[in-house]
Amino acid sequence: MTSDGNSILRSGRIDEEIRAFQELHRDRFRHEGAEEFKLSQTESHKEFCDLVDRHLAEFCKQAGVDEVAVAEAVARYREDRDPRFRRFASLLGHADFRLFAELLRNNICLTTGEPFRGEPITMPLIEA
Repeated sequence: MTSDGNSILRSGRIDEEIRAFQELHRDRFRHEGAEEFKLSQTESHKEFCDLVDRHLAEFCKQAGVDEVAVAEAVARYREDRDPRFRRFASLLGHADFRLFAELLRNNICLTTGEPFRGEPITMPLIEA
């Protein structure tokens, strides 16, 4: 990816859409048990993946690259410990349903990893 390759993240539009998505869907996860998942939760996850895929496809079209090139660049960012990797990982890593569900359940922002909307994270304490 060129120096322009990070533009998918700089625009802020994707962050706004993801936060709006999280606001609409988080209650499906927040008060549910961790053992079984509901159809509504898997539907939310699919909708989230579609949102990220739409932005990725738009970026690829604008940049004139394919998704393989983006994946290779992200892999290089990871290998080089480039700070841009963390931002891409925060978006692309949520394709894993259980991770996605845990983040919403525990009130962790999908874009930053911080408490969502400044509200407390609801993860249970880990006892030693």
